[in-house]
Amino acid sequence: MRERGLARWLAAPEPPFWTTGKAGLLPSQEFRRTEEAARAAGFPAKSVFQLVGAGQVGRGSLHGMRALHRLAGAGFRVWPFDPPRPPFAAEVYPRMFTGGVTKSDPAARARAVAGLPPAFREIAASTEDAFDAAMTALGMAAGHPGGAGDELEGGIWGC
Repeated sequence: MRERGLARWLAAPEPPFWTTGKAGLLPSQEFRRTEEAARAAGFPAKSVFQLVGAGQVGRGSLHGMRALHRLAGAGFRVWPFDPPRPPFAAEVYPRMFTGGVTKSDPAARARAVAGLPPAFREIAASTEDAFDAAMTALGMAAGHPGGAGDELEGGIWGC
């Protein structure tokens, strides 16, 4: 990837990343342990190795991994590789914090944030992305990261 650059590498990725045929991975190799934990808890986490198709998160993950190097260079900690002390970055799965709310329904979002201070309610309910961000931030502030994560594979906060 260093030699070709991310955009060119994405056109012909190397295993375990895949665009077709799952790069010959066995079913037990398709997901990281943290994704398996999320799936076992009822959240349909996708594989960061999947670079094509509906719901794929691999491309965004790879771009995010590049950003993590810049953040780390600027003094951010990256959980679970570093302790979660501010400033830090962590992988999140917003659906774990939004519960069963129908995020596409503005009234449902408004009901879900009714307990927030008035100054934040309108903003938090304004869009699905704002709702995801607000609920994730509240969930992270209220709780522990969950599992210890994995120093090789990383971890999703709360799994």
